[in-house]
Amino acid sequence: EILGKGASSLVRKALHRPSSTMLAVKILNVFDKGKRDQLLRELRTLYTSQNFPWLVAFHDCLYDEGAMYIVLEYMDGGSLADVLQAAQLTGSSALSEAVMARLAARVLGGLNYLHRERHQVHRDMKPGNILLNSRGEVKISDFGLSAELDSTKEMCATFIGTHAYMSPERLSGAPYGFASDIWSLGVTLVE
Repeated sequence: EILGKGASSLVRKALHRPSSTMLAVKILNVFDKGKRDQLLRELRTLYTSQNFPWLVAFHDCLYDEGAMYIVLEYMDGGSLADVLQAAQLTGSSALSEAVMARLAARVLGGLNYLHRERHQVHRDMKPGNILLNSRGEVKISDFGLSAELDSTKEMCATFIGTHAYMSPERLSGAPYGFASDIWSLGVTLVE
């Protein structure tokens, strides 16, 4: 079953037969150098953050015939984008203020870790990269666009990510830093 598609990847649901555990497998074509670099950034983040509760868990990485398969924790609630889409279809409000506060606290915990411990800007905070599960957990995913900074004061200058969630400085092409992730989360919460 396809769980989602991105600009450079496909995510499928899978079953680990020995443990009967559901997993998510992100499949990337790695013939393109840009995609290989993106994959290495994502793997570095996932591998070194394995036990952090607000980032999706990494299990393994496999290579076969030009494709990389990143085996990740399966979040059975889908993404926040899925919740928003379902709410729009039914005409109901997506989430209560209390649920939004809890979700925001979890995502901010994950961003705090990325920013302060990893010195990393996510660069693509949006509803599709905030995952949920039936245990009430909220986790950040998709670290392929993230950029590590040498210090918490350094800025990024590249223009990648999803335009609707970008901060003004990113849209204008100016240098940006950790605050741009907070802006993107704010736009996500307003949505």
